[in-house]
Amino acid sequence: MKATINQIPAEFDTAFKDAIASGRYRSEDEIVTAALRLWREREEKLNLLRDAIDAGLADLERGDRYPADEVFREIRENAARKKEARS
Repeated sequence: MKATINQIPAEFDTAFKDAIASGRYRSEDEIVTAALRLWREREEKLNLLRDAIDAGLADLERGDRYPADEVFREIRENAARKKEARS
């Protein structure tokens, strides 16, 4: 089933026209498709975050706790690895 958009909100009209005129996108449909993909990715990331929070809360309910210095060390190490991967 194909969804249709009858009207683009005025606040996006200029941005859509500029994106098409620049050649970044061929049509309004292509822009909407790209936006929906980003929305889906965001929702997937939010669901992963919610799952991680739920897992952490379950750990706490079971009495599983981790020293703060260990947690922050892991966070710093993960951040450093991600930064290095981007370089």
